[in-house]
Amino acid sequence: MTSDVYLTGELFDEEERQGALVLFRGEDEALGTKFIVYLEFTSHQVIIHVKSRDGKELQITFPCQPQLKEKDIRITLHFQDLLNSPNKILLYINCKLVGNETSSIPIREGLQINPRFWFYIGSDVRPILQNQGCPVSIPTQSPSSRNVHETIVRVVLPKKPKDKEMTSSKDKTDHSARTSGHQLPESRNKITLPDPKSTNTMDPAEARILSTSLQSLTSAVQQLQREITLQSQETRYLREVLSRCEMCRGGTPSTNTNRPEVVATCQEKPCFKGVVCEDTSQGFRCGACPVGFTGDGITCAPKITCDNNPCYPGVSCTETEGGARCGQCPLGVTGHASRGGCQTVERCESDPCYPGVACIETTYGYTCGDCPEGMEGNGTANGCEPIPVRCEHFPCFDGTTCLDTSDGYQCGACPQGMTGNGTKFGCRPIECADNTCFPGVECVDSAAGFQCGSCPDGYKGNGSHCTDIDECRVFNPCSEMSACINLTPGFKCSNCPTGFSGNDVFGVGVEGIESLKQVCEDVNECEDGKNGGCVDYSHCTNTLGSFVCGDCFEDYAGNQTVGCQEMTTLCPDAITECHKHALCIMGTSGYDCQCRIGYAGNGKFCAKDSDLDGVPNIELRCKEFRCARDNCREVPNSGQEDVDLDGIGDACDEDIDGDGVGNDPDNCPYVANPEQEDSDEGDKDRHGDACDNCPSVPNSDQEDTDKDGLGDACDPDIDDDGLLNEVDNCPKVDNPDQIDSDEDGVGDLCDNCPFTANKVQNDSDHDFVGDVCDTNEDEDRDGVQDNFDNCEFLPNADQLDTDDDNLGNVCDDDDDDDGILDDDDNCPLVWNPDQTDSDGDEYGDACAEDSDGDGYADVEDVCPEHKDIHSTDFRTFQTILLDPVGDSQIDPEWHIRNQGAEIIQTKNSDPGLAVSNTTFSGVDFSGTFFVNTEVDDDYAGFIFSFQDSSKFYCIMWKKSAQTYWHPTPFRAVAEPGIQLKLVNSKTGPGEYLRNALWHTGDTEDEVKLLWKDPRNAGWKEKTAYRLELIHRPDIGLIRMLLFEETNLVADSGNVYDATLRGGKLGVFSFSQEGVIWSNLVYRCNDYVPSGLLREGAEPLEPMDGFLEDSGLHEFVRRRR
Repeated sequence: MTSDVYLTGELFDEEERQGALVLFRGEDEALGTKFIVYLEFTSHQVIIHVKSRDGKELQITFPCQPQLKEKDIRITLHFQDLLNSPNKILLYINCKLVGNETSSIPIREGLQINPRFWFYIGSDVRPILQNQGCPVSIPTQSPSSRNVHETIVRVVLPKKPKDKEMTSSKDKTDHSARTSGHQLPESRNKITLPDPKSTNTMDPAEARILSTSLQSLTSAVQQLQREITLQSQETRYLREVLSRCEMCRGGTPSTNTNRPEVVATCQEKPCFKGVVCEDTSQGFRCGACPVGFTGDGITCAPKITCDNNPCYPGVSCTETEGGARCGQCPLGVTGHASRGGCQTVERCESDPCYPGVACIETTYGYTCGDCPEGMEGNGTANGCEPIPVRCEHFPCFDGTTCLDTSDGYQCGACPQGMTGNGTKFGCRPIECADNTCFPGVECVDSAAGFQCGSCPDGYKGNGSHCTDIDECRVFNPCSEMSACINLTPGFKCSNCPTGFSGNDVFGVGVEGIESLKQVCEDVNECEDGKNGGCVDYSHCTNTLGSFVCGDCFEDYAGNQTVGCQEMTTLCPDAITECHKHALCIMGTSGYDCQCRIGYAGNGKFCAKDSDLDGVPNIELRCKEFRCARDNCREVPNSGQEDVDLDGIGDACDEDIDGDGVGNDPDNCPYVANPEQEDSDEGDKDRHGDACDNCPSVPNSDQEDTDKDGLGDACDPDIDDDGLLNEVDNCPKVDNPDQIDSDEDGVGDLCDNCPFTANKVQNDSDHDFVGDVCDTNEDEDRDGVQDNFDNCEFLPNADQLDTDDDNLGNVCDDDDDDDGILDDDDNCPLVWNPDQTDSDGDEYGDACAEDSDGDGYADVEDVCPEHKDIHSTDFRTFQTILLDPVGDSQIDPEWHIRNQGAEIIQTKNSDPGLAVSNTTFSGVDFSGTFFVNTEVDDDYAGFIFSFQDSSKFYCIMWKKSAQTYWHPTPFRAVAEPGIQLKLVNSKTGPGEYLRNALWHTGDTEDEVKLLWKDPRNAGWKEKTAYRLELIHRPDIGLIRMLLFEETNLVADSGNVYDATLRGGKLGVFSFSQEGVIWSNLVYRCNDYVPSGLLREGAEPLEPMDGFLEDSGLHEFVRRRR
């Protein structure tokens, strides 16, 4: 017989369905089993709740969103193989299989007949589906013989009458059974579910009849299950008997009569001990039990006698064949008379019944009446309990689910938008006061209920329920080397791994997260200021995430264990030790150390200097300025300026002031002004207000004579002498006395002809002598006009006059005017008539450390014998335009850095000079030459012995050959390479001198070529060169050397020309922009070592001896 069961139902409901609806319920309170099927219209699910005898519960859910939205719903539940476990459940809705699940709890334990469903037992689902109107075909052949029996039971709920009265179930209920051999009939009665809102109830009599019918039907099904089980057992037993029946096998009976019959005998001792056993043809037979025992002879138990006192005290005991027999219990006692069986009769006076329940006295005690209304039980004191409310009483709020439980019912959640316990009056609209919104979300109450705002950043949801956004999954902004950590809310990136550094990245939410990106960059441990942990002066090589320590630097010896030590050179005094790459220089008080070209430091310590700006590539173990690490290794910047203190020198910083505006077009590149305000009236001067010394007046030159921060263009007293400009006869020279000897309106201190009236102040040759008094007579060719020369017949371009007696030192026997001739004076340049010499070293105490008495020690003084010069300074300079009327190019633009020791020219300009205001006789002049642009290929160089704009020496260098673009007044052809020229022009600044300078070679009456580099090698951009110039005008000696890094690439040899015997120093530019002259150094020096006169000698090496006519004081010669 099949063990499959089907439940079918049809729902027709015109009203909108909400909440939950119970379709089928089966419960057995005695066994504790339960089987409930209900529809959840809110979540669109069919739910089956099962509870087994052992208390296990299971809930099976079928999602059915589209099906439960349909107007008419036809449901079929197919339970497979109910006699076994587990059971498979298939759900059909409107002819479609919508799901199948398996129940681990036996369905048969809770399955009961329910009037809401058609209930079938069968093996084929197709007739059931066809009965619901589904297009299913059924085979016409007879069922298989294996389909032993099928039972079909149909129960139909009575239809509701049109009026409010219910009709009798006698007329409206059909109980019938059909065999499964025929097609199931069409359902004539559609099931209409009760309206849960209706107050109508079924007639009690009709309900009892229906209940009795259902109970009978349930019992019939249970009996059927028991019969199936018994039939199965009998079938197995018959199969075993038939397997041993020879006649049933259809063959001739066996003739073997000797086969023994299997019959139990007394030999097996089946009787109780002591009982007589007798064998019979039917088997053994046991006699009576022994005396004192009772039983069937097979099993005997001791007989209870009156001697055992088995009766209640006071009750008579009678011996019988079967044992003792007790009489009746005494008066007032009831029960069985055996010991313990009689109990005292309780009466109504002891209040044995539940309060309010009637107590009736009886012969054997009392009887309690019915429990009070609303309660059930036996009426005894503890025997009444409240009748549990069930879901059928509709105790829950309209629209909520209801689930019957062992002790009553359980209501589901309140409808959406409400809160409470779900009971009939237990739900109310949700308000903001209920904290219904997510923490931090704004809540607004309205007539329609509360309304939540948007979820906070980092969350998603509807405002009442917000969940964290995993930003790491949406968009991971972290580096591949780090981890993205999701937070609640937000996220953060873990730190970059060791050996890498990166930005801290964190945030909340996905908005703008695309703009965040963590970048882990390799840390260059070698640049941590500690050489990465490697010993000082050893190589540190950065690797990805780490570093490697290597050998000691060049010129250092040692290893990572013992350290690296500099290699040194011992000076000729056998005392002074200099660095291996330093020179021993004889000074006024012994040997000094000076790093060679291409190296920088203090001489005791030296290291490579790639850009030749006097600052080493690495930090040295000394304290001087020249021992610090270069902050711009590839571009010369001898002053190491760093306006924004970012560790990057201004020379190579793309945003010098760090204001976020690049140097070009920043109108204040050295002063932070991100707003770039420029308030100049009219034409702008391209200087922002933040750095403009005249913010409202255009003044591109920014000249400020008195250095008071107020530009000359807007300063009412330019020289700050207390006189307004309009009444000051020297507006740019401090002269409060306003002396004007020639009464030409120009004060003597600024008059280029103080004793000859010349109001216009013309000075054609730029020698600071006005044309009206310029005789150009210079007997000694030192650049000083004879009538102004303090040594007319001895060259002394510097006009040094220590005692200010108008007699230059070179022709004064007592320079300091202390009454002691220079040859005998132990301080010839410092007044010391007492000649005190405390240490007896032949040097007076007054000049022991400072020969010229200017307050600067000789070791730091660039001119220790000149009281007016102590350091290299081009801050006060004169611009000389060599083609002042030309309009092909603009004038040069000079910028001074490093307190006057560095000059930068930024324009592609006409030929021009920047000349210092300091005049020299013998001099050593050196400087680094660097073209910081890849644009153009023209001239730049150095100037010395500048006497006027028509007389000077020029070292000039062209990158490549080129013919000047102005062919008049003559064709000028430039060749590449370094040239040394004497400019002695008859025409002065103008087109003749311009073309003569451009032309390689001599130009009559203009320029003479003294030397040209035979290599014809032009300069290279972005390459540092170091020029060393030696000029001894007393003997007309000129020597020029050019170095690239540490290599000497050009040497002029000794060039002799005595045309100009001293003058000013400066730099030269002709049509070349972006030129840097860095680490400029000049030193007064008339000393001529004898070795310098030897051809091929290294002029920078220490040399013994000097020329008798060198012009040096005997005192100075002694100290050297």
